[in-house]
Amino acid sequence: MKTERRDAMTLLRLAAAPEHRHLWLGLLWLVLAALLEAAGPLLGKVFIDRYLLPHQLDWGVIVLLLAGSLLSGYVASALRYLQLVRLVSVAMRCVERLRRRCMNTFWRCRWRFSTAPLPASW
Repeated sequence: MKTERRDAMTLLRLAAAPEHRHLWLGLLWLVLAALLEAAGPLLGKVFIDRYLLPHQLDWGVIVLLLAGSLLSGYVASALRYLQLVRLVSVAMRCVERLRRRCMNTFWRCRWRFSTAPLPASW
């Protein structure tokens, strides 16, 4: 069972090898999206701790904090969507490479086909 998994992972690595750059870029953008998503609650915490609880009204800073929180969530969502599209196309190309490899292996095998009719006992 372990050798089958190891062989399957080797095939996947070989199929994904040409997409190495896209995979790393996708991972980098997803990490950036996660950081942006984490920035929203941090900005909310700053808003609550520094302006809401002490009853300190500085409308300019409050608007910037809330807009930053909203904007970071929008940008994080857009980055995640774009990376989803990128990684789906990478997966489709990898599957296409696996299919081609499988079909090439199939066509390299020597198959003997008979055009004679099957015997009556069949």
